[in-house]
Amino acid sequence: MSYTPQTIVGTQDPYGIQYRVRAIWGVDPATSTGRLATGMTSSGAAAAILITDSPANTLQACRGFTCGATDATLNNNGNLRAGEFCCIQGSASPMGGFRLTWRFGIDAGGTLGSQARVGLWNATGSSPSATANPSADLNVVWLAYDTTDTNWQIMHNDGAGSCTRVDLTSDFAINNTSLLEFVLESAPSASTFQWTIRDLSLGRSRTGEISGSNVPANTTPFCPAMHISNRNCGVKQNIRHIICVLEIGPGAD
Repeated sequence: MSYTPQTIVGTQDPYGIQYRVRAIWGVDPATSTGRLATGMTSSGAAAAILITDSPANTLQACRGFTCGATDATLNNNGNLRAGEFCCIQGSASPMGGFRLTWRFGIDAGGTLGSQARVGLWNATGSSPSATANPSADLNVVWLAYDTTDTNWQIMHNDGAGSCTRVDLTSDFAINNTSLLEFVLESAPSASTFQWTIRDLSLGRSRTGEISGSNVPANTTPFCPAMHISNRNCGVKQNIRHIICVLEIGPGAD
């Protein structure tokens, strides 16, 4: 199912840039079993998750859509991504600009030896690898973790080499109970990204800016994507997608 860009609601960031909604990827509330709504493709253990009758944490209290491994086999994995080019920074004003907001959480696992990534993926590339760490990905901006990480990391990379990493410290330790929100934005034709990560369960947040040479070119076509893999831990890993909203700047169509 494809999505036609349309103006649903407008918001303005602190820099005075007017954004409009490009797409909302959520879980269809109209069915009793639920299904992934609008324009994303999935692989692996893809299924709707209803609100837990007696939720043990904030994440379980959110209706969502799981993707991930179907069992505990090494390298078993799951992927959720938009099926098309969705946004771009842009190379000439007022081209491009976007703001991505994604709510999610690790629903099962978060085990040392596994790996996960959430954010913007090069839309022309194949799906993320189940057997290579996120820090090896090219032309990406991720909230992610490698097999040896115990905390979430901001990762970004251009078209060569390895990602630059920002360790979010034990305030954002990997767990399977927290409801997280990741916001990533860029002004039209900018060369930087601004990010915010919030743990909505624990009331924690952190912000930062991505700049320098190790960033995707501002002409890189992006699509939102999330991916999780058992990799070498031998424990089933699942990630719960709650909602993803992509807003684009003026002249981005």
